[in-house]
Amino acid sequence: MIVDFDSVPGFPPLPDVEALAKMVLMPLTSGIETLAIAVVGHLVDGTPFARRVLSNPLACLPNDLGAAAFSFGGIVASDFLRWTDSQPASNWNLPLIGLRLGPEFSVDGYDLESVIANALSQCALFPQREKEAHEQLVVIPRGHDEVRFMQSVRQYVLKSRPVLENSFGRKFTLSGRGEGDEIDFVGNHYATCFAAINPKSRSKVRVTRASAALWRLARARDAFGFAAPQLIELTAWIPPEGLPIYSSSEYESVHEVVEELAEQARREDLRVFAASDAILAGARLLEVETTQRFS
Repeated sequence: MIVDFDSVPGFPPLPDVEALAKMVLMPLTSGIETLAIAVVGHLVDGTPFARRVLSNPLACLPNDLGAAAFSFGGIVASDFLRWTDSQPASNWNLPLIGLRLGPEFSVDGYDLESVIANALSQCALFPQREKEAHEQLVVIPRGHDEVRFMQSVRQYVLKSRPVLENSFGRKFTLSGRGEGDEIDFVGNHYATCFAAINPKSRSKVRVTRASAALWRLARARDAFGFAAPQLIELTAWIPPEGLPIYSSSEYESVHEVVEELAEQARREDLRVFAASDAILAGARLLEVETTQRFS
């Protein structure tokens, strides 16, 4: 005799919501091991879903990986849901360089939220909490080269145009969920974030951090609408040519990273400006912001 357990009083219903999902993986410093930082997928009826794995940054991870896993996971989930608002999930590409998608797997549940919870439970970092923590602003610690470059550009610009001081470090709400993001400079005609491409840096998140800055710039441009500055771009420090401390292979690595970032920028209708010192970057900022000219 076949028993219909759904009709038995007190017996819990069987899961009947099925989905396909993929983990978004972030490489660790070694480049071999990875962490799952988000899950994206869709129900069999096509309903998309995406969620970051962590509900808070993890202090137990070395360097800035705990904050990166949290922040990058949120960016990926937001970008997936934004994309699937108007386009099929099959055409979505990861918005951040350095991350990759894991293999597709099946998951089921009683409803959408339980499907997401079951998918997240397969990720090692998932905290297994019933409720996600409140969304918060998490600023990934910036590398020494990046901070020094940004501060040097700021000093150069303000020495010539002190009135631009309030244009640095502008915060915006880009996700619509109360989560803040910072744009390094936003003026009337120019907006930029600063990055540093140092081939001797050991951090595997340095390129992903620059990629995340491009994502923030693209979403800021969307939020600005018709009021968007004339030029929005990533300003990336690269080592000057010919320095003996860098090998030819390291210079080649820098060029490859810049080209990869430029390709991502083109997809978002943005630009990447590579500068070997703060004077070039500061002059670029002043030229566009004060004369409205750029090439």
